[in-house]
Amino acid sequence: MIKSSPSMSATLSQGPFPCDLIKGVSPFSVCPLLKEALENNSDKVSYGDPRGLPQLRETFARSLSSRVGFVYDSESVLVGAGAKAILFLIMASLGKRIVLPRGSWVSYKPQAEMCGKAVHWVPVDQETGKIKDLLLVQGDVLILNSPSNPWGCVYDEDELEKIAEEVYKANAFVVSDDIYWRITHPGVKASPFAAVCPDRTIVVDGLSKWAGAAGWRLGIAAFGKHPDLKEAYDRCVSLSSQIFSCVCLPVQHAAILAFSGAYDATPEVKARRKAMRQVMCHLQTYAYRRLKPYCFSISFPQGGFYIFVPFPRYKIELLNQRGVGVVDGTHFGMRGYIRLSLTNFCGDEALTSELPPIGDDLALDAWVKTYCPIIHEGIAKIIEVISEETLTERIKG
Repeated sequence: MIKSSPSMSATLSQGPFPCDLIKGVSPFSVCPLLKEALENNSDKVSYGDPRGLPQLRETFARSLSSRVGFVYDSESVLVGAGAKAILFLIMASLGKRIVLPRGSWVSYKPQAEMCGKAVHWVPVDQETGKIKDLLLVQGDVLILNSPSNPWGCVYDEDELEKIAEEVYKANAFVVSDDIYWRITHPGVKASPFAAVCPDRTIVVDGLSKWAGAAGWRLGIAAFGKHPDLKEAYDRCVSLSSQIFSCVCLPVQHAAILAFSGAYDATPEVKARRKAMRQVMCHLQTYAYRRLKPYCFSISFPQGGFYIFVPFPRYKIELLNQRGVGVVDGTHFGMRGYIRLSLTNFCGDEALTSELPPIGDDLALDAWVKTYCPIIHEGIAKIIEVISEETLTERIKG
């Protein structure tokens, strides 16, 4: 959040993202077991199937089937050079209009426009970040991200069923972007949309967030059994074979382990994932509590790496001048907001620290100041700018 060099003062409106810290790269390193799997397969240098390694596709199909309760097979799975690449392929291959909740990941809209698709925004409840009024028409493709970037909201099964009713009624489709699904607060479950609408849903996952391997650039998707999705799958395969031929084979071999049930059951991995969820819960709880008194209608995140904060756009430059890097909410489809990426800390140190009780404000403040000092400082500076504005308004009044 706080910049470490002059280049970090830029926001998206002034050009590309300035750094990984503003992008939201995972603060947690890759699990040693996955690093070892990558190293052990470093001699794999040939071209592979453009759909992805058969064993990886089969492993992901089994894993997703277990999670969703709907049987997928390897013929419905596609491996791509990152989840972002897969999303682009899908938008180029399916539907007439891309439907986005207000406050959606910054790349959805530009990708849709590059693919020649119209973009339709739907309103959300600003207290929760969740879709409020959904009206779809035939040929629509709704992109649903849970936990959401930037809101951090998580849809429960009842909420997903209401969305599914509209999807079936309109003969529409859904891309379920599940890239953050393992990063939720303890006790919070990110219910998969495919569980309530399997035949009309494409599930997208990857290694960049929960596995901490953003630079490995591996995304993966499973397509529902609707005939239109089968046609879209075939088009995606044709496009991928002409664009990136295949995904790096050593990374694919490591991903076989990452998506396997054996890996999920490893005590080291289970403990690591539990600690990751707890650390992010503590950070988001801290950020929400500190900012809530100064921000009307701020939403409490339930997962992911971010917090979406009501903030006047014309004051963003004051944050930049103080060295605070944020992303203007207009790029998420929400004017008057900024997204804070709570990732600028040493994740591995935080994972091994003794976490304070979530309700002990003084202990939590001390923990954040010790293990996440830049985030602590950045939030203080945001409050400083907001407080200055309030004081100025009072003086003028």
